[in-house]
Formats: sequence, structure tokens, C-alpha cells
Amino acid sequence: MVGVDEVDAGDKAKQKNAKGKAVQKDGKRWDWVSLLDAKTSDHPAIFTKDARFFFLPSGTSVHIHSASTGEVVSTLAAPHSPGKASKQRVTSLVLNPSNPFQLLVAHLDGNLRVWDFLDGVLLRTVEVGHGITHMCVNENLKDQVVVAVTEVGKKGSSDAHAKPQSVLYRVTLSTQTKTYISKLPIISYLAISHSAQHLVGTSGSTCHVVTLPAEGDASVLRCPSKDKITCLVFHPEEEWFATGDEIGTIKFWYCSSSAGQGTAQLHTASHLWHAHPVRSLTFTPNGAYLLSGGEEAVVVAWQLHSGLREFVPRVGGPIRWMSVRPAEGNGEEEWLAGLADRTLVWVNAGSLKVSRSVARVKLDISAPSSALPTSLPLAVHPITSNLLLPSSHPSFLQIYSHPNRSLITELEVHPSNRVSKPNPDASPLPTARVERVAISPQGNWMATIDVRRGGEELDLDVDRAVTRLKVWRWNGQRKEWELNTRVERPHGTGEVTSLAWMPEPPLGSGKAELGCLLATTGKDGNVKTWRARVGRGEEGEEEVAWINRSSFSYRAHVPQACAFSPDGSLLAVGQGPCVTLWDPKTNVMQRVLAGVATAVAEQVAFVGRDGRWVAVLESRPEGASGKRKVRRNVLVLWDLLSCTASWEYDLGICSAQVVPQPSGAFFAVFASTDSTPTPDRSTRAFLFNTASSRPFRIQKLSFKLQNTISYPLAPSTPGASELSFVGITKDMDVVLFGDSVGELEKRSPGVQKLGAAAPAARTLFQEVFGISALVDPDQEHGRPVVALDSALQKGDDSLFDGPAYMLPAMSTLFQPFMDSILKRRSAEPAAETIQQAPVEEAAPAPTKKRPDLPPRVVDQKEFETFVELFIELSHAPARPQPPSTPIANGNGKPRGKATNGSTPRSTRRTPAKVLEDVVMEVDLPTPTPRAEESGEETAPGLKSVVPRKRGRKSSL
Repeated sequence: MVGVDEVDAGDKAKQKNAKGKAVQKDGKRWDWVSLLDAKTSDHPAIFTKDARFFFLPSGTSVHIHSASTGEVVSTLAAPHSPGKASKQRVTSLVLNPSNPFQLLVAHLDGNLRVWDFLDGVLLRTVEVGHGITHMCVNENLKDQVVVAVTEVGKKGSSDAHAKPQSVLYRVTLSTQTKTYISKLPIISYLAISHSAQHLVGTSGSTCHVVTLPAEGDASVLRCPSKDKITCLVFHPEEEWFATGDEIGTIKFWYCSSSAGQGTAQLHTASHLWHAHPVRSLTFTPNGAYLLSGGEEAVVVAWQLHSGLREFVPRVGGPIRWMSVRPAEGNGEEEWLAGLADRTLVWVNAGSLKVSRSVARVKLDISAPSSALPTSLPLAVHPITSNLLLPSSHPSFLQIYSHPNRSLITELEVHPSNRVSKPNPDASPLPTARVERVAISPQGNWMATIDVRRGGEELDLDVDRAVTRLKVWRWNGQRKEWELNTRVERPHGTGEVTSLAWMPEPPLGSGKAELGCLLATTGKDGNVKTWRARVGRGEEGEEEVAWINRSSFSYRAHVPQACAFSPDGSLLAVGQGPCVTLWDPKTNVMQRVLAGVATAVAEQVAFVGRDGRWVAVLESRPEGASGKRKVRRNVLVLWDLLSCTASWEYDLGICSAQVVPQPSGAFFAVFASTDSTPTPDRSTRAFLFNTASSRPFRIQKLSFKLQNTISYPLAPSTPGASELSFVGITKDMDVVLFGDSVGELEKRSPGVQKLGAAAPAARTLFQEVFGISALVDPDQEHGRPVVALDSALQKGDDSLFDGPAYMLPAMSTLFQPFMDSILKRRSAEPAAETIQQAPVEEAAPAPTKKRPDLPPRVVDQKEFETFVELFIELSHAPARPQPPSTPIANGNGKPRGKATNGSTPRSTRRTPAKVLEDVVMEVDLPTPTPRAEESGEETAPGLKSVVPRKRGRKSSL
């Protein structure tokens, strides 16, 4: 998702700050890119007929994924309308039953779009008139689609209600007309039977069964249930459907053609296994199995004819939807599950095991914004440029490579259970949440803080927590983080308020022996530094562990933030209204920068190229709004040479964050307005330099940021700018924004042709014996798309092998085709020319370079040579049998039986021997040695038929 945010105040050219100075807004617009896919959709994947691709909605577009790899190979994007992105959201998609190469996409803006997904061409747009919420099709409804739209009745009318309702229509695609079916309360799910006689919509805990007669009005039957329905699916071959509810019960509802209107109870059958709400139900294509899934992260396969159950446990997370991939060629059927954290998991139907999975960037989307901590982990690894982000589970961190657009791995900071609660009525289990992460400037060490609130050992009524400090070491060979040290309660019962790493000092400096230091501040009022201690293990190997080096405090102030200077010579700590400066080597306080007595220094950062300046974000009391105290944020810049405040800037009532730039030329401040009677979901970005209190640039972003860091793009990238940031929004989205981001970021592939996107499936014979040399390699691996003129000029007539609707127009084909078979005659005969004998020149010396040989292709001549050889061998005369040696006993039988129970070698009869026992045709050559010895004469070429007795050998 890509967006553009304008300069703050748009048409205004200037803005006044707190001191009345004008701010010129000559900045460039900031583009932003979401690193996440669109919000998780419960819509299941739709597979193509050949099972090579599947479709998933993503915001206002549709992503086409490869069924073998799960990667996005193409995108179908609707025409963009400025300011209407939310109304263009995709709500449903199905394959056209009349044409399996067309995809029907329903949007919330009331448009039904028909796509040719092979070429990525929008064929037509059908305007329904109201926002489409659901859509379903059936093969018996030719060129028709059943849609559900949301309509609001006009007040005062006799046949309409003021509250919104779901209205069902039958839309004809060819004529773009709609026919009214029925009105229902706002429905959550919609499904149609295989015979197109029944249409079912669920609203809360009620199923509305609509009978669709061939003629006349439709009848509606209300079938109430006790619990809220969470999913719905129709059997692919019979007239009954299955539903799942919020208490984990699966019900089978059997439709009856004799049922009328009103309220009734259909015959049902209940099945129970899930302890949590059932989120997904789907049938296998033959209707023999019903697949169910939910928050237990288990796929349950119900065998309908026997009632037995089979399980696929630990798929990786709560299941939101499931689809069945039909068996392709000689392959096996697969089940595709979409998890709540946007992960795609394939399950082999034969082995009932997870075969592969594709993970994407995922955040804790299930947690409400009120339950999120004030600080979210966000960092950049300097060695690999990978981003460390919070994961879908609060105890994990995910490592994302933005240059490769791929999720590298997930780091389990604290072992936790994926199941949030034992049953729906129980309270969620307490889990540890990673709240802070910091990486050393060299990228060799990482520190994390995870907090677990509640538990068996703690009193749940008291606001206390268990805090753990963990130090991780980067393994350059294995390219992963390894846990080195774990510290329980580093600040006692108080929580950790900040982390900071000291840059490693130069070898020639006096602080070289300190190495790399870690500083932490806590609510216990102490500032602690940690160092690495090197020891020897039992076998003499080197062991490194982190220990507490020092602890100090300043009066009774609680430290809120800390930061090291660029050269590591100073440690600045925000303690109450003051900022204290400490020497990390001697732990001696150097200076105290005193601010307003009622203020609290919430953030401290060194800015500038040489670390001369310290930017302090102070929170000052403003008053009270009801029961909540209101505080204003003020940015104060301190000069360390004079130890005085150079200037300050009033940011107003907001939540702010200071983000210094790596180069130190300037720094940014992001301010998000707090909740007001009219919530403002935007963030203002102020860009300052140390010379002036007036920001030289102000930007306005259309989202509220919770944590932001500087993330320079690759310097080798043309057009890359230092003004680029990565932030986590209040809506749990990860965005990359800054100058030239929209031009450099091509996150998702555009519309691409799918004709040669995947190779053809190999047969079982090819898997065993390999690919035949007689097959055209282009035909085996998929012929690439070529230009029409060049293909016809080369005599390639395979363009006519495709379906008729995929061919170009006849006017386009005629002229290139005629030019390929007819040679154009010249207007005038060519003049006769006298050819002179070529002058013989010395041939150049042969080069030693071996020419590139073309790939070996078996032509027709070689093929005919093999045919003639096989014919010659098959018609060759039989070889004469050598004379047999007489056996001593004279009866032609072996002297004894075979000791191993098998037939003796002299009496084994092959198929050729059996034929010789009946009739033998022998060509008698002239003369034969045996005939000369016996004195018999035979004519040349004469054939004699010699009868044989069973068990006798020929004497010829």
C-alpha cells in the first residue's frame, strides 16, 4: 500500500510557532509505504481450475499467488479514486462458472468487476448501486450472480425501515440488470446450494433459508440457534449446510423443499470438539470430509460417513479460513489454511502433516490499542539492515529484511503458549510481552526487556510485574541471535524505563578497556551499567557473561531516559526536571542541566555531528481536563559547551518523540495529538537543525505513530534520501515514509501475464525416468510470450493452439499470417550482374576457443535411423542352436534332483524353447558341416519343418 501525504496545512504557505516566527514550508511531499499487507481478511482463498494459482483480497486489490510457492505473482488493482480507498475495499471474489478464466470481484463501492486474470485485463464493470457485502455463484445460474447489498430505508415510507438491511439481488452480467430476491437483516455470511434451490444467510444466531423457485417470489424461513454463528458452508453435492458458533459447536442443517415461510426448526445434527469459536468450515471437493479450524491452531478433519475425526495440530496460530487445493496431475490434495497473523500453511491431505508455510510481516492485530504498551520494540540491525519488529505473539520478535521484502525468522524472546485462554469464558493467560529492544552501534549485541504481568506467584490485584533483561549475541556464521545472559528483575520490583548502548571507544583512548557498556534506567530510581565479563569454562573454552558494573542515582528523581554521546564519553540521564551528565568510566557526575521545576524530562538524545547538543523532550503541566491531568510537550535544546538552553519549541498537548539522524545534520520530532472530543488521527513531523528554533520543514502524516526510528535506504540506490523513517502506528501497521519512498518502493508486483508463470506439472513417468529428449524443451518448461509478428515469421503456429477467446482479433492476425506464408514479389526484375571469382585469401589461424554447442535435439532423420535399426533387428534370422552334449544315462534326464528346489539349468524352458517344442523352422545353409558328414544333400534355401518331441533337443 502506497500513499502520499501533503505538507501540513496544504494551501497555507506559512505557519507561526509558539514564539510567532513564521515557518516556511518549502518541503517535498512525503510518500509512505505499508510494509504489511492489508488487514487480515476472513475471505478464503479461491483456486483456479488447474490449481496453479489462488486469489486473496488485499484492501482494494486482489493478489494472485503461486500455489506451489505462495509468492505473489500478479496483482489486480481497481482504478483508483482519490479519497475513496475505504469504499473500494474488496468484499468478495469468485470464479465465473461460465468462464473459469474470469474472476468476479465485488467492492464496497457497489461495483462488480469482471477480470481476465491471465492477462490482467478488466473486462467490464457492473454497477449495482449499493455497497456489495457478499457474493455467490452457481453453475446452474448461467451468466448470473447473487449479491447482498446494504440498503437503508427512508424514514416515513410505509414499506421501508430506517435501519439498514441486507437486500439480495440476482445480477445478470451480460445485460447488467438486477432482479430483487428478498430482504434480510444485516447478514454476516452467505452461501448457495449446489442445485441453486436454496440460499442461506446468517444474521447473529439466526439462519435465513431462502428458497429460489424457477418462477415466482422467493420464500424465507427463519431458523434460530442459541449461539452466535461464526461461519457457514454448503455441502458440494447435497442439500444441507454446516455452521459453526462461538462456543465451538458445529451444526448440520438439512434443507427441506416443503418448508414454507416464517419461523421453523430444521432437522439438525450437532458435533462438538472445539473449545473456542469455530472460525472456518470447508468441505473437500468430493464432500467426504469437513474441515474445521479456530483459535486452537488445530485443523480437524471430520469423516462424514463414519463420524471419525483426524487432527493436524500446531499449525502455527489461530486459523481464520481454509481452502482445498485439488490434486494436480499425480500430486496429492492439499489444504491451505490462513492464520490470523497472515501466515499461509499447506497441509498434505495424505500424510496429515504441514508440508510448507509462507510467513509475512505480522503484528499483534488481535490486541486492542488500549491494551498495547506505551513502548513497542523497534530497531535496525546495523550489520544486515534487518528490522526487528513486534510479532503476532507478544513474546516474539520478528526479523524482517526490507531489501528482500521477506520475513527472515521469528525470535522467541520468552517461551509462551500460543493459546490465549483455556476456554472462551476464562480470562486470558498472562504472557510475557517484549516492550523494549536496543542494538549496539556495532551490531554485535542486543538487549531486550520482556515484562510479564500477573501469574501464579504474583497477586493479580496488585499492579506488579516480572521484568527480565536478556542480552543476545550475534552469530555471524549462522546469521542468527543467540541468548547470552538473562537477568531476572534488573531493577527489582520496578520496571525498566529505558535502554542505551555505549559505542565502543577507539583502541587508543583511555576507555578502551571498558569495551561496550549497556545502561538501563528503572522506576526504582537507579541507573545501572552492565559490562561483559570473560571467563573460562570447565573445558577451558571462553565464556562471556554480562554482569552489573555500577549503580547510581540522583536525589529522589526517577530516571526516565538515557543516552550516550557519539564518542561514548558522556552518559546523559533524564531524571525528573533535570538532565544529569555522567562519566561512564568513573561514574562521576559532570554537570546538571536544570529545567523547569514542574517539568519531567521524558526523552534525551544527542544531536549534531560532534555531539555538542542535547535535545530534551519535557512534559510540563498544563492543567486538568476532567479527571485527567493535561501536560504539554516542549522541546529544549541544550548547548554542552555553555551548559545553557539555546532555544525551545512548544509542541502542544501531544505525544512526541525525538529521532536523531545518523549523520547528525538535523533531527526530527514526531508529534501526535492526544484524544480530544474530535480525535485527530494524524502526526506532524518537525525537522530541526541546531542553529535555529524554527523548524525548516513540517510534514503531516495521515496516521498516528507510536514508535519511530530512522531507517536510511540503501546509499547505492539512485535517488535514495536520508529522510526516510520506519514507524509503528496506533493501528498496528508498519510504515516506511520519507522522501522518494514511493518512487523507490515497488513492493507488490503489478499486472503480469500468467501464461508462463509456472512450469507444467511433471508426470509420474518423468519423475522416474526423467524428461524425454524427444520433447521440445520450450514445450516442457512453458514457452515464453513472444511478439505476434516475430512468432509468425519464424513459422511458430502454436499461437493458434489456445482457446478462441484468448486469440487476438482477426484483423490483427490476418496480415502477419499472410506475410509469413506468402513472399512479396518485387516490382521490377532484378538486373543481371556479373559475378567475379572470389580472391583467395589466407585463412585466419583457428582459435582455440571452443564454440558454444547448441542443445542436442533429436530430429526426424535420427529418429528414422533408430526405427530402421529396430526393424532390422526384429526381422533377423534365428541363430542355429549349438549341438547338445549327450548325457551319460542316455535318457536325456538329469541324474538327480536340484538340491535347492529349483529346476536344473539344463531343463529350464524359456518361451523360445516352448515354441521350438511345437514347430521349428530352420534355414538350412548349403553346405552345412553336419550334412557333409552324413552325406545328405539339401537344396540351397530349402526350409524343412522338423517336428520336435517334448523333452528332446534338435540334432541339427
